Amino acid sequence: MSEPNKEYMSQLHNLKQSNLVHYTENTYPHGPHHNATWEAWIEVHELLSPAFNQEFGQQVYWSFQGQRRLARNEVARQVLYAIGYFEEGQIDVPRAVFQAQA
Repeated sequence: MSEPNKEYMSQLHNLKQSNLVHYTENTYPHGPHHNATWEAWIEVHELLSPAFNQEFGQQVYWSFQGQRRLARNEVARQVLYAIGYFEEGQIDVPRAVFQAQA
């Protein structure tokens, strides 16, 4: 699970605003209102930079967490790592080609 202070969702949103990634997202609560588990999913439609790992575009990613914000953040983390936004073998270091968007 990602650390709560990491804002992966913001990073993914910035890539969307820069027209580098097209995706849709949604969240759903499961269980009683006072003790809900949140399901968040992101469907990646298109990766518009050749620097991204195209093999992982057009897929759906999901996460279940105890809080909506954590579920969204974790699924965004999964997407960012899958598409190759971060340097391989390093934790949360954007690849050089994406440093301007970080």
